[in-house]
Amino acid sequence: MISIFKSLRKPVGAVILMLSIVLIPVFSGLSIQADAAEIYQAYTKSGEYPASDHLKNPIYVRPQGSNDKGDVAYCFNDHRAFPESLNSPRKTLYTKELGTAASFGELADTERVTGENLYNALIRVIYDGYPSNNSGIKERYGLTDGQFRQITQYAVWYYTDTFNMPNRDTSGNNFTQNEKDAFNDLVNSTTAIPAGTQLDIYRSQDNAYQNLLSGHFQAAPTPQPTTKEVEFSKVKAGGTELAGAQIHIFKGTQKVDEWTSTTTSKKIMLEPGQYRFHEEAAPAGFLAVTDFTFTVNADGTVTLGTIAQGETVVAANGKITITDNARPAPTPTSKQIEFSKVKLGGAELAGAQIQIFNGTQKIEEWVSGTTSHMVMLEPGQYRFHEEAAPEGFLTVTDFTFTVNADGTVTLGAIAQGETVVTENGKITVTDNAKPAPQIEPKKPTPKKPKTPNTGDQSNASQYASLILTSGMLMMLMAYRRKQSTK
Repeated sequence: MISIFKSLRKPVGAVILMLSIVLIPVFSGLSIQADAAEIYQAYTKSGEYPASDHLKNPIYVRPQGSNDKGDVAYCFNDHRAFPESLNSPRKTLYTKELGTAASFGELADTERVTGENLYNALIRVIYDGYPSNNSGIKERYGLTDGQFRQITQYAVWYYTDTFNMPNRDTSGNNFTQNEKDAFNDLVNSTTAIPAGTQLDIYRSQDNAYQNLLSGHFQAAPTPQPTTKEVEFSKVKAGGTELAGAQIHIFKGTQKVDEWTSTTTSKKIMLEPGQYRFHEEAAPAGFLAVTDFTFTVNADGTVTLGTIAQGETVVAANGKITITDNARPAPTPTSKQIEFSKVKLGGAELAGAQIQIFNGTQKIEEWVSGTTSHMVMLEPGQYRFHEEAAPEGFLTVTDFTFTVNADGTVTLGAIAQGETVVTENGKITVTDNAKPAPQIEPKKPTPKKPKTPNTGDQSNASQYASLILTSGMLMMLMAYRRKQSTK
């Protein structure tokens, strides 16, 4: 026998060595996996609340070996044992995992609803229950912390164990109507739960004990930034950046950004999604582009919506280029009106000082020459006024005229005896000649009849002069005779 053993010793040793090499990593792996799962201890703390709160065994859970009080927890299985008390030498241990519809369904024994319905119902109970109280139920019904915590436990069992709230607790104390109403609010909650809300569940390592539901929500993971850089270039025809455009970016009805364009493009950060581009005001001389939608894609590219006919918007590599069309020159509405100032016979009459009024505003004036005068006038009513006529002519009385949209002219009332005519946008105004002044014939001075011896001083003087002259002549003749006789 010994010889047989000796003969087998070497092969058996070799086999044992080989098995050791193969199995040691397996067992090591199991050990590593067990160590990797974080272990928690749950305990009850009796006497924490007064008997009127109905809560005998409030449950807490904390990492194994921790001296912290731990987080509030709720029993998931009504018919199983509560965790051991805080001072018990026996520890009730759990592994923590993230609660899901599948794990809630697995750990519940006699659930009222299943799947996502069970998951959502329990999330709402904890979200609105103790200690979160997100819907204000505690204040609404005037509950103490202990009362609210006990009612929250009943609401958990309502879904996990088809439990209905009793009229009294295990000590025979009646529940108030407020407590019953608070329970009904919890189990019928329709509160919208924020996205990313997570709830832990603790799986008991001993099936004799209850599984536990955390009363503490995990913080939702911080979302990674997903914004994309989008570049906006506001240009005129030819591609030159156009300064002065007031630009707004909307997401739905919310304005998310605004700026005034400059000589360089604008870059902003936008989450993926659909937006609307709005040009509040275009620079002088340009037309604002019609609003259009654009979508920022997850890869940072941009997809444009419908662009208005005749407008130019392009997108490439996360850049949107918007071209503003130049504002067209306004279509002229003024009409050319010809004024001809003539005298009788139709010849142009130079030197008339003419003024045109629109209401009380003088809009044109000139002095007539030997040719007619052209004026551009908007459609409407005007007044013709001749400030002064040429020498030898009479000024025409003021008259109104209307320039029509088709360029024709309609005259107002013309004074009697004056001539103003219009045809094909031409107004011909005739000045009447000023009449020559009438000269009255000179009346002859009547001669007075001579009356002798009337004592007329004039005739007496004439007679005296005649006598004196005659005497002197006679004396002269006598003197000459005397000289000739000597």
